[in-house]
Amino acid sequence: MKKVSITLILIFLYPNFINAQIPFTLSNSVIFIPSGKSVLANGENYYLSILENGSNSFNFYYKGSVLGFRELSTYGISGGYQISEYFKLYLGSGFFGFDLMNEFNVTSSLLLNLENLSLGIAGQFNRAYIKDFTSENLFSFDLFGKLHYDYFSMGFLINNINQSQYSNYENVINQRAVFSLGYEFSDQIAADIGTVIVINSKSSVLFGAKYSPVKEIAVNLKYLTNNQRIDLGIAFFPIEWFKLNFFFTHQPVFGMDYCIINEINW
Repeated sequence: MKKVSITLILIFLYPNFINAQIPFTLSNSVIFIPSGKSVLANGENYYLSILENGSNSFNFYYKGSVLGFRELSTYGISGGYQISEYFKLYLGSGFFGFDLMNEFNVTSSLLLNLENLSLGIAGQFNRAYIKDFTSENLFSFDLFGKLHYDYFSMGFLINNINQSQYSNYENVINQRAVFSLGYEFSDQIAADIGTVIVINSKSSVLFGAKYSPVKEIAVNLKYLTNNQRIDLGIAFFPIEWFKLNFFFTHQPVFGMDYCIINEINW
């Protein structure tokens, strides 16, 4: 247990080592693609999922151990609710850690949906805890949106616009902007390309591609150049309102891990 505690604290103190970019330090290092053409599941983009369709949705996700520690497994739930013709609400939360160190996250966002344009604002609350060392709360705000047509879309996400920081860990929470373009080549093939601009750190180019050979199955591949993160996703659609998604991730620091997302839409 002492070895685990020391490892976690080192990771938390040296965010550049793990390329932490936004709150939920270890679990939220996903590749966000706001244009969304190569995304399989609403849960891939968390609160950006409310850009994808006009239906209500509920997601449960589980991310396996990181660095070989089961204590770093991540659990979360999220959902989107169509309030009216033009407005949609999202609420989600997640948790990882154990009694010596843990982090808890709650995110809420509101989206305005017009015919070909969606704009939203999100607020995030994070509580980070290291036993006998620190316990802090943090609030941050994001802006996001998408211009979407049948085959083409443009999206953006701006994280931490209020420049919120954990007081004891300078630069843990970076500001970043994600811009991407997406295109559907056919009913089976779609792709996205974009950039992740991180203030005071290295920026990245992102790529995403999706292939759906039949209506019930789809796969996607996402790549982020800066930390050489690769995501492989497989989605199954056994019935119209239910999706089962598996994601496998590899990056040099964390190695291989996996995530399961169950998604219900109605």
